[in-house]
Formats: sequence, structure tokens, C-alpha cells
Amino acid sequence: MQYHWYEIARDNEIQQGDILFNFDVPIVRYIEAEQLGDIETFDLIVMTQSCDIPKDRMNYLVLCPIWPLETASKLHPEFSTSKGKENLRKGSFIAFHLLNKCEMAGFEHDFMIVQFERVIERPKVSVQEFVSKQQSRLRLLPPYREHLSQAFARFFMRVGLPVDIPVFTK
Repeated sequence: MQYHWYEIARDNEIQQGDILFNFDVPIVRYIEAEQLGDIETFDLIVMTQSCDIPKDRMNYLVLCPIWPLETASKLHPEFSTSKGKENLRKGSFIAFHLLNKCEMAGFEHDFMIVQFERVIERPKVSVQEFVSKQQSRLRLLPPYREHLSQAFARFFMRVGLPVDIPVFTK
């Protein structure tokens, strides 16, 4: 059986795994104790669970930047080597997750890397507004979006305890 990695979403429903190309994000920078505001444009992937997005209490969505492999390789030269690419594929770089190529007409792209160490949260209403202005967008499909979600959780859940709770003897 063949599993497709992506589909083209043509609706206004936001789901985990939706890829939002060219999304403007306000960024606050501190230079010599002075706060400065700026706007950066990112390609992002929705990380919030699809079942949580429609809930009224969910006012913000969690997004992560995605980068073409070639771009990410400029910042992390090991990503350009065969060994580095294989380690990305195997999930050995805990702060990054590799997405497959897309060969769907109009949405072609090379391998992309999700960057977990730079989490971006945006008001749900601003993401809804962005999506409503698009005719279509790329959406990561199961089981690949669940694999992405698991890798994201693994990035945060690493815990080492110096002393565990003692074994119960009674």
C-alpha cells in the first residue's frame, strides 16, 4: 500500500500539518536593552493538534518554522552530507524533523526540515485570516503528521531524574 505524504487543502479548516508559506510574524528583539519590533516572513507548519483547533478555549496555535534542506544546510553544514541527511531521516537530530519531497503540481519542493527549537505561537484568528486568503495550501497527511507530532513531543519530553521514587516493598 502506498501512503501519500501530502494533500492539497482547499478549505478554510486549519489542521495540524498545514504548511503556511510566507507567513509574517512579529519579532521582538533586544539590542543593548532596547526593545525593537520587526516582521519576519517564515514558512511554518501547524503543530497544534487538529482536534484542539476548533475549540473556543484555543486562542493561540503552535507553529514551527520549516526550511528547505538546502537553506538549513547553510546553517548546519552536517545536513549537506550523506551521513547528516541519513541522521536527519532517522531522527537523530532531536531539534529537527525531516519532511519528504513533494512532487504535486504547483507545490513542488525538495526535502524540508521542521525546526522544533524555534516555536512560534500566533493567535488562532490571525492564522484563520491568513488561511482564508489562500486558495490552497499543502497539508501533511497521516501517518506522517503523527510522526511529526511524536518527534515534537520527544524534543520536549527528555527527562533524566537524579534519584527515582524508591521501589515499593509493601
